[in-house]
Parts: sequence; structure tokens; C-alpha cells
Amino acid sequence: MKAAAYTHETLNAFVDGELPGHEAAALLRDLAGNSALAGQVSELTRLKTAVQGACDDLPCAVPDLDAIFTRHERMRGSAGGQEDAAPAQAAGRAGPAGSAWNWLRHRIRLGLASGAMLAALALVAILVLRPAPSAPTDAFVARAVASHQRWLTQPAQ
Repeated sequence: MKAAAYTHETLNAFVDGELPGHEAAALLRDLAGNSALAGQVSELTRLKTAVQGACDDLPCAVPDLDAIFTRHERMRGSAGGQEDAAPAQAAGRAGPAGSAWNWLRHRIRLGLASGAMLAALALVAILVLRPAPSAPTDAFVARAVASHQRWLTQPAQ
């Protein structure tokens, strides 16, 4: 892939460690010969570090950048990362760099969708299965009318 052909999304995926092994290895090769591309990746890394620092007081999980770049370096040393990516691709995952995050993201979305579906089903069940309001019985109406008539006939105080 030419250096100019990398989109902002691809560079972000590289910085986040979500780029498949062979693509990450190709980008690493291009980084070595293109200072403008290296500057873009450096800027994205600084931005990610700044955002990660902003989350230090919050209960959020941000991947460790050192671990991401170490993983990229390992892939770089293994013939374009193809050996690393093959088992993950055979298992139906995107590759070693993002498979754990993709799996987690998928599980969270599945859980949220299931929860929303169960909540909607419970709401429908409550609305459909709730008992209809009972009509007042004749005895109740007769007592209410009698009580009202007594009230009307009482002298004013």
C-alpha cells in the first residue's frame, strides 16, 4: 500500500492496535521511509496518550501503547505478520492485533441488544397481561348513592 493511500481510519486502527498483522507490517515498512506518515502516526499517538491521561481518574480501560507497539514490532519481524494472522483468520477473527477487543465489543453489543429486547418484551407483557380495571359492583354503587343522599339531607352547620 502506498503511503498516501492510508486513510485516517487505518492510521487510527494501527495506533489502537486493531490493524490486522499483514497490514500493520506493511504500514511499519512505509513508516520507515516516509517522515510525513511517521509524523501523522506520532500525532495520533500523542492524541491517544492525551486522551488516555484524561481518563486516568475515570473507570475507563485504555490499552497500553507500549504493549501495542511491542506487538507491532513482533509482527514486523515475522515476514509481514502473516504467520501471526493466519490462526486468527482461520478462527474467523480479524487478526491478532484486534481480535480480543473485537470479541469484547461484539459481546457487549450482544448483551445490550439482548437486554433491550428483554426490557421491551417485559413492557409488552405488563401492558398486555395486566388485569383490566374492575367495574364497580351494584352493591358498591348503591352504598355510594345512599351515602351521598344522606350527605345532601344533612342540615348545614
